[in-house]
Amino acid sequence: LAGLIRAADEPGGGDWGPRGLADPDAWVQRAVVEVLVDRLPEPRAASLLLEYLGRSWADPYVRASLAPRLAAVEPGAVEVVSAAWRAEHDSWRRAALALAAARLGDAEAAEVVRTSATRADVALEVDFVLDLGASGLDGLDAAMREGQEWVEEELVLTWAVARLAAGDSSAEGEVRRALGGDEDEQLEVLDALVRVPGDD
Repeated sequence: LAGLIRAADEPGGGDWGPRGLADPDAWVQRAVVEVLVDRLPEPRAASLLLEYLGRSWADPYVRASLAPRLAAVEPGAVEVVSAAWRAEHDSWRRAALALAAARLGDAEAAEVVRTSATRADVALEVDFVLDLGASGLDGLDAAMREGQEWVEEELVLTWAVARLAAGDSSAEGEVRRALGGDEDEQLEVLDALVRVPGDD
């Protein structure tokens, strides 16, 4: 689908754009969103992505990753993502949308993100956790430190790296321990470290 959309001469990838965004699989949605983002600021691509951003059934983590990039060319995206997190009932889904809205200036959403972080109430989404740590939201370092005890086992090392990115230097010990641990831990923590900004 991504290849067909990329190669299509028609705006928005012709019929393939809407078809891809309607797919129930989050992996397919992400692939189609990425190729449509590459077509921005094409108006048809922007309108398809804005409609997708407001779909309550669509994957919240894909929608959240889309929101800031779409807002750069489509100001209506800010209002759509702010409405989306408020309408979401599942806290682990709300966290993703709230982070996107907070990064776009929604102060109420920022508080929701901090609350979610204190309980690590998020999906097993490595990209999201790293984005969370690098988001620059005030008070996130303390919230993520509190959330470390709640985080799923599969995300423990990624969460520690994200805490470093959020400014919580107390996570350094866990990261250094993993760098000296077994090969799997070393690879996991290195994979996370190279994806966050900063000299540390």
